[in-house]
Amino acid sequence: LLVDGRLAGTLPLPGTLLLAAGAHGLAIETKRKRLDGKVQAIAGRGIEVLFDLDASAVLVSQQPLVLVLRVDRGVAAADQARLTAATREALSKARCSAVPAAEALRSPPDLRGCHTEVGCALRPADQPGLDYALRLTVESKPAPGAPERAEVSISAAVLDVAVGAVAAQVERTCGGCTGEATAVVLREVVGKSLEA
Repeated sequence: LLVDGRLAGTLPLPGTLLLAAGAHGLAIETKRKRLDGKVQAIAGRGIEVLFDLDASAVLVSQQPLVLVLRVDRGVAAADQARLTAATREALSKARCSAVPAAEALRSPPDLRGCHTEVGCALRPADQPGLDYALRLTVESKPAPGAPERAEVSISAAVLDVAVGAVAAQVERTCGGCTGEATAVVLREVVGKSLEA
């Protein structure tokens, strides 16, 4: 794989290839053929490139951009970073690019605190380029007789920005969950909600 005329690696790549925002030339070479294409990389948004040597075609598609609005109730501060990582992993696996709520709410200050209501969650999602809003609620209460564990309730609602309505909703509970188990359940809930 060549990027802007420079060798970037051998396909399949072991991971994601990071590019600076802007136009880039891509090419693949085999012993018998070279196939060239162009991509426009947008900051914070993933793209997927497929090369079809038989058809001499390069297919470029942008990943959906998802505004993540997560509300944690009773979640230990030590577990919040774990839940953020689990959310990012699930979005990446679903081939979506995430925009954290804090970033989206930076420009319209009148919407701070808005993420707790579904209708209000669509207002910051009106920003150009956003495809979906993912509203997550994680509620945690100490498990009776097991202070290191919790009774956890997780809900995810995917809001379609173009339609202005809930496209999918998934809810799960986890009795006697550890912080790690909560992250696993959250990853599953996010994945299921984005599949629908």
